[in-house]
Amino acid sequence: MGNLGTCRRGIVASLIRLSGAAVFAGCGITSALVQPVQAQTVADKRFVVSNHTPGAIIDFRVLAPGRRWSENWLKIPIPGRGGRNLAFNADRPSNCMMTARVIIDFGSRGMSNERVIEEPVNFCGLAVINVLNDRLRLESDTGAPQYVPRVPNRQAEFEPVSEPYRPGDWVLGRWRNGEHWYPGIVESAARATVTIRYDDGDRETAHVSRVRSYTWSVGTRIECNWKGSGTWHSGRITSLNGDMLNIDYDDADRERTRTGKCRSR
Repeated sequence: MGNLGTCRRGIVASLIRLSGAAVFAGCGITSALVQPVQAQTVADKRFVVSNHTPGAIIDFRVLAPGRRWSENWLKIPIPGRGGRNLAFNADRPSNCMMTARVIIDFGSRGMSNERVIEEPVNFCGLAVINVLNDRLRLESDTGAPQYVPRVPNRQAEFEPVSEPYRPGDWVLGRWRNGEHWYPGIVESAARATVTIRYDDGDRETAHVSRVRSYTWSVGTRIECNWKGSGTWHSGRITSLNGDMLNIDYDDADRERTRTGKCRSR
């Protein structure tokens, strides 16, 4: 199997106030903000928008109950297979539930081909919004799929947002049931199995228990095949853009490489 690497950077760009909730949007991510998310308070929520599609996310907005859509949080589009850090600040738990709208542009050569995804999101307890081709897969800060209410004012009505993997999803797979996780794209999926084309060119059909969403971001610890020499070294991602990444190794060396040359534990 191969290696992976690439990071992103960004700055906090705007402040939006909705129904007593303050929302901060980042036009990029910084290593300080995109560390693996720990359990946080209602007052300070950081999360990552991870783009698993080949298109660019050009618009991200939220809708609070009884309010209008916010302005676009993104000053710079999130490229295909890229990511961005965002932050949400709510003064009380009742403000955590909003509808998120994501617009993805799959166009090429100057031609627009937009797709809109709208789903309810509980921003308190949120760690990652995985943007797939036609839906969002949410992960809580405990690493579990996030559950959100589907029917207003009926607290008993809950269903998981997490759904089976679909072709085009960017995932991590445990190659041959080993100890490492490698990045790749879902080619096909059945009820209990997923066929993955790994970023290094290998293919495998694996049980869903050996597959998880791609969650690498700035600060994630990974191992990469140093200069393709066959020697694996550990380090942290310092920037990420599609399948390209920069890694700072633990021995102080640095390298720009591809996701197909990296793995994680």
